[in-house]
Amino acid sequence: MLGVRNGARAIAFYRAAFGAVEPYRVDGGAGSVVAQLALYGADFWVADESPEHLNISPESPGGCSVRMPLIVDDPDGICARSRSSLQVRDLCR
Repeated sequence: MLGVRNGARAIAFYRAAFGAVEPYRVDGGAGSVVAQLALYGADFWVADESPEHLNISPESPGGCSVRMPLIVDDPDGICARSRSSLQVRDLCR
């Protein structure tokens, strides 16, 4: 997921510049948006920053532009394996 300050503008950019299509979109309050985009056979997500969901754009202190959701059948097992590895930061909540 790409975390940005102006999701609608980012989505418009990907549509105009690369011909991205928008299979899914949720418009929230105050102009916020979360959208799934498809581009060259790959899907990705763009969302306005949302600190309460730990989605903070790089324009904010401590923000990061990318979050990678991992969808698996056994999330607890993956988190346990991650914790037992050399992870510096615990990403499982």
